[in-house]
Amino acid sequence: MHLQSRRPRPAQALWVLALFVAVNLVPLRAAAGPAPHLSGDPVRSHHDATTTPPDATTLLWWRQDLHFPHIVGDIIYGSLCSDGGSCWLTAVDRVTGADLWIAPIEGEVIGVTPDIIVAWHNDRLFALTIDTRREAWSTPIERFGGRAALHEANLYVSWPDGIVVALNPATGATRWQATVSGIPEGGKLNELTVTPDALLLTISEAAYARVPTSVIALSNQDGAELWRTTDEDGRYVHIVAVGIEDAYVTTGAGRLVTAFSLGDGTVRWTATASIGTSFMSAAVNGSTVLVSESRGSDPESSASLIAFDTLTGAQGWRFAVGGASASTPIVQDGVVYAAATGGDLVYAVDVATGTQRWSRPVGSGRVLAVTVDMVLVEGDALYALLPT
Repeated sequence: MHLQSRRPRPAQALWVLALFVAVNLVPLRAAAGPAPHLSGDPVRSHHDATTTPPDATTLLWWRQDLHFPHIVGDIIYGSLCSDGGSCWLTAVDRVTGADLWIAPIEGEVIGVTPDIIVAWHNDRLFALTIDTRREAWSTPIERFGGRAALHEANLYVSWPDGIVVALNPATGATRWQATVSGIPEGGKLNELTVTPDALLLTISEAAYARVPTSVIALSNQDGAELWRTTDEDGRYVHIVAVGIEDAYVTTGAGRLVTAFSLGDGTVRWTATASIGTSFMSAAVNGSTVLVSESRGSDPESSASLIAFDTLTGAQGWRFAVGGASASTPIVQDGVVYAAATGGDLVYAVDVATGTQRWSRPVGSGRVLAVTVDMVLVEGDALYALLPT
């Protein structure tokens, strides 16, 4: 027999009334302000001494529901995600980690200007005005395989078939549209990286086809092609970092890292990964490019951060990290920060010498952002650390 069939009639009537009120009031709350607190809503897990890593003496705050964070001044804009997978746009105090507001609009944050948040939700690209928390514009755009990047006055979007569009992030209006030619059969437009003067895109294989791969530069102003480099061997190509004059690209499943001139695409130098390892990502700091290296399937190899000279490609120091690989490094004030994926620690390493300044347990993860007084690390939660 169902338990509900044994409920006394007066209690059942109250239960039905409560359900009616809840169902009818939830839409009113969603329209008027913050996302409703329903089962599966975000769990705001802030600093808790009982669960804080024991040596995390510089922990400012942590929480498990904040994703896609973008720091603007003293506010972090991002997506507040529930266990059920819904993500609402939100603003969080950078210093305390406390919620400032939650907009009842779902989306994954792409970028932020002082006035708007640009986000993607399913096959819809849109902008939220920060002051009013209302949509400034919205446009239906198929997301499958699409890439988007916000850079100053332009929002750039690319698709695997070669279409590239520049939009006005304030209005959503199209500024220009271009089509990348010469994509071989079995290939696709894959990556989108913005530099001050050009968009860098890659052509790589699709569906395991063996095709020539390329790095392509398009003008930021009108989408005209500036230069293209092509590898006829069809090795996978991945843009890992951009400096003032060069772009750094991995090929051959990460076995090689190559410095290309941003001016004309000429190769300046190429370095090879250690046996059993592969290059994953990088960051540029003055005359040094810091490259993360995965240990691959070789249990005897070590995941590392490696310093290369940006002009010559000469290898400098190497710093071993625990785990399968080092996450994308971020540099601030002469210190490079990276976490160990498949490991447990986040590291702060001196850029000049390769010596460790400190490490903290955060779980397997990656460093998302660094300011002069904060390191945001995504591990088993989002941690805000005070760099020392």
